Formats: sequence, structure tokens, C-alpha cells
Amino acid sequence: MRMKRTCTILLVALVGLSFATGYAQSLDAYWVENPTSQARLFVQVIHPQDWDGSILPALVLIPGGAGDSSRFVRSTARAPSQAQQIADAGFVVVVFDPDGRGRSGGVDDDDGYTQQDGLATVIEFAAALPEVDSARIGIVSYSYGVTMATGALARHPALPVLFYIDWEGPANRNDTGGCNEDNVGHLKNHSCSDEDYWREREASTFAFRLPVPYQRLQAAQDHVQPDTEHALLMIANATAEEYGGYGISPWTKLNELPPNTVYNSSELPAMPAKERTLEPLIIRYALELLQLFAPAENVAAEDTEASSSSDEAVLLFSIGMHIEPMGATVSEIALAAGATAKSDSDPRKPDYNNRADFERHSQDILTIAQIVEEHNGVMTVQAQSPFTTSTVAFASSILSDLEDRGHEIALHFHEDAHLGNNSEALPIDVWAAVMAEEIAYIHEAGVEGSIRYWSGGNLYPGVLAAGSAAGMDITSDWKNPNTQSTDALLIGINPWRPAAGPNDFDLTAFAIHDPAGEVIFLPPGQVDTTSFSHKRDIIADGGDDAWFEVLEDFVWDSLDAARPDRVNAIHLTIHPGEFRGNPDEPFAILDEFLEEMIDPLVAAGKIKWATFSGIADAFISWEEEHPNTVPHGTSP
Repeated sequence: MRMKRTCTILLVALVGLSFATGYAQSLDAYWVENPTSQARLFVQVIHPQDWDGSILPALVLIPGGAGDSSRFVRSTARAPSQAQQIADAGFVVVVFDPDGRGRSGGVDDDDGYTQQDGLATVIEFAAALPEVDSARIGIVSYSYGVTMATGALARHPALPVLFYIDWEGPANRNDTGGCNEDNVGHLKNHSCSDEDYWREREASTFAFRLPVPYQRLQAAQDHVQPDTEHALLMIANATAEEYGGYGISPWTKLNELPPNTVYNSSELPAMPAKERTLEPLIIRYALELLQLFAPAENVAAEDTEASSSSDEAVLLFSIGMHIEPMGATVSEIALAAGATAKSDSDPRKPDYNNRADFERHSQDILTIAQIVEEHNGVMTVQAQSPFTTSTVAFASSILSDLEDRGHEIALHFHEDAHLGNNSEALPIDVWAAVMAEEIAYIHEAGVEGSIRYWSGGNLYPGVLAAGSAAGMDITSDWKNPNTQSTDALLIGINPWRPAAGPNDFDLTAFAIHDPAGEVIFLPPGQVDTTSFSHKRDIIADGGDDAWFEVLEDFVWDSLDAARPDRVNAIHLTIHPGEFRGNPDEPFAILDEFLEEMIDPLVAAGKIKWATFSGIADAFISWEEEHPNTVPHGTSP
């Protein structure tokens, strides 16, 4: 067991702070004395907003540049603060103002020995908090905070620190003092030959003596430096000699690359182009490091708590894949009932009867499925003819293979493609028969499971009866095809059973829950209807990145709306070929979104993957337990 130095807590105040302009925060504030400078350091402790008083792992965040803790606790009207987001993943987060910065006393030491000693004292203070498991403390440094962090760890090797995460920290005086031709850094007013000064302030030197596991986060485009050689230097100097490095760290890792690996600057390793959102990455790596290095009994206790908790709001999450009816012809059943065939076919558009078009989109679907599987996720793939009939004609096993891999196969039903013009005039039994015909095509393509879900027919009042008659019991993705918008009545995260079918003018009955209803409706989530109705414009103006920023807000807003006493669910809808991006890294932006946004929330127990049928089954089980409760909205 490591011995703790004595640290002095001078004052406890400002308990439960929140910011009127942003999200509330579970935040306490303290003063801690730096024994080297005798300065009072301002320390803030952030808990999960749903914290139940249990003992948790802790992360100490170290500011970059000449910064203080204000950036970590600044919330906005749209999002919690950085510290609160991390805390809500199951951590006690500790932030502080170093000597001479923010509210702390003393003199700014440019991350030298004095401020390193202050950090050591803050870490010991964190370990002494009754809510912190002192065997599970990590530290996270941002940019130049690497100097304070590595200095504290190298000079105080007995600190109760389990692991260290470093985001793009500069390595030495060349990076921070403008001492080479790049001339970058915020300490350029100090002589490059002042060895006494730089002895205290070069992280690459402290890295030789890093005694803990070290995770480096580095993008190909650094936030300050013109290259990434400083990241390779830090990894090389920290990695133990037995792995080809020069240090003593028991484990090092650069991004997602293999651990304990030293790199040559002449052959740079692959790195993400540019970090998009840090908090999900930090959460992910912190949870991974806990899993790898925390004492087994603590990990087991944490897992038991997580699995036994019944008062946590969980958001079920899925991806829906819409396969469009490219090259479809109107069903003979509909034509016999008086339908008229469409006459607006465009030979320039893809056609799944064409093998090249079919194979290209099949490969897109399989690539997306593989990406989702790598994140332990599942899709609900919604197919229709002629993709289904071409699957048979071309002897493809794509749909049955996807089913075997755990994805749900369902029906995407474009009524105008299969029922012809003025499909709303056709009777319910014709709709049901053509839906059943489409389901039969799916089974002919090799799918063995029941087809329970469909999307489509959004303006047909009898669509619920038709879908039910065809053997389905779940629907979703309601959008007015004339306006490309979703009515506010249908926005939310809690499923229900619509009392009546939809129409173009009034969705009131469709939005009312009928316990006897035969079909379950899955709402889209807590979407911003303006953004979602202008998806194409957003992508045209800002590219795929702009749309995925909208999706990030969508996930956060849906999480905020989740209730522990309801079934909460959201899903994303994508199409084959959509978001393909760089052909060398197809659909990389989806991969990044799942890695940086969804994975940490899954690891924290906030989100669980599910197929659409899985969501519906969870709702059915909830109904059995709550027979007299309105399932959606705010009704008791």
C-alpha cells in the first residue's frame, strides 16, 4: 500500500455550485495548500449528476498552457461542462487552479517544480476524499499540462496514481520555448540555453521516469505543433527498455495503436486526422485503463454495482439501414386492384436490377455492418424489392448473412414504388397483400426470422391495420414526404401504441397511446426538427462533419430526456453509400462517431445497443409491469 503525504485542506465552501447560463453541475469547492509555496490552491470536485453517494474512481484534470480550471467547469445552454460530462460516466472529477492562476494564490511557475508539487498535493487530496477509491485514480493532462503531470509523477513516484492520459502534450523546449526553426510555444521569453530553467520544464526528460501506464492521444494535425514527432518522442522515452524504449513505464500506448511500441519518425504511424471531441475519448480510455490495471476486486465491485442498479436511465440505441426501391415496378396485386404504374423512372439513377449497382451498395452495407459490429452494435436493415429480388437473382446471401451476424432484417416500404400513383386511394387489404408480398421476397432471399418492423406509408390512415394484417407489429421513421419534416407530436424517446393511423392533416390520434393498439411506434429521439428537416442543406454547407455534430447534440438531448421509469430509445437512419467519404477509409466518420460518442456512453452504462425488435420487446416487458402507466411524454 502506498503511503500518503499529509495535505492541508484549509476551507470547504461553495458546495453544489451551478451556472445560471448553462447546465447544473454537481460541484463542491475546496482550498488545498501547496506545501512548497504555501499558496492556497482552489480545487473543485465534480460528481455524477445522479451520484448516489457510492465510492467511485477519480480523474484529476490538468489544464494546458497557462490555463486554470475554468475551461473544465464551463457549461453552456446546450451541453454540460467537460468535467460534468466525464463525471457522468461514473467518475469523481477533480480540477484545480495551479499556483498563480485563477483563484489560487502564489506565483505562476510555468509548470515547474513548484506547480508540480502543487499537483502532487491535489492528487493526494483527491485520494483522501471519502467518495474516491484511492486505488483507482487517473490523471489527464491537456497540452502543456504534460509538463506538470510528468514532473509530478517522475518526482513523486509514490503518488496514488493508477494511470496517466496525455492529450497532445509538447515534449521539450523546442515545442514550448520556440527553440528550433518552428518557433512555437508560449515560453519563448526564456533563453533556450538556461538549463536550470528547462530542467524543470521538459516533459520528454520526465518521461524517462514515468512509473505508471501512459496513454497518449495524438491527431495527425496537432493543435499547436507543426508535426507529431513530439508524440513519438514521449512514447519512446516512456516505453520500457524491454520493448525498445528508454523508460520504465509498465505500459504505453499511442491512440489505438499496439501498446508498448516505439515508432520511427521516418515512418510515421497512422493517426486520426484531427480530434473532434475529447471528452468521449478520455472517458473511453479511462474506462479501458481501469479495466486493464485496477485491482481485480475493485473492478468486480464496480461491475456488480453497474449490473444491479435499477434507478439508472438507459437509452437503447440502434442504427436503421434504409434500402431504397431503386428500379422497382408496381406490384401486380396493386395493378389488379386499379393502381396505375409510375412513369417517372430515370435511367440515370441506380437500379438494383443492374448487378453493378446491386454489388456496389451491397458492399457499402457490409462495410457499414462491419464497422457497427466492431463497436459491438447491431442494425435493423430494412429491405424491399428490387434489392430483395435481385438478391435471389444474383445468388447473393447478403441478407441471410447479416441475419446470421445478429442484425435484424425488416421491411422498408415505399408505397409509391409498390402501389403506384395515388396509393392512398387503395383499400387496406391491398396494402396488406403487397406488404406481405414484399415480406415474402425477403424470406426468398434467405432470411428465416420474422419480419416485425416496417417503415413507410406515413400518410395512409390505414397503414397500421395494413402492417398488422401483414404480420408486423413495429413501425417508426414517420416523416411527411411532402415537407420532409417530422411533426413535433412524434418527437421523443419513449415508444407507444398509436390509437389511430396517421394522415397529412392531423396526427393527434396517432400520438395518443392506446394500450390495445396492435402496433408499437418507435419515436426518432429528442431530435431538433429544424435541423433534421434541413439535413441536405447542412451537409451541403458543412459536409458530413456538420451533420454528425447535429447527431452528437441529438444523442446528448436524448440522454437528458431519458427516464429510469420508462423505455428510452433512439436510432439513426442511414442509406447505402451515404457518408462514404474517402474511398480509402469508407464511412470513417461513422466509425469515429461510434468510437468517440457512443462507445464511451455504452461503457458508462448510459446507452445499450438493440435492434428495433429488441426495443419493442423491452417496451412489451415494460407494459406488463406498468399496465396503467402512459408510456410516453410526461404523464404519470
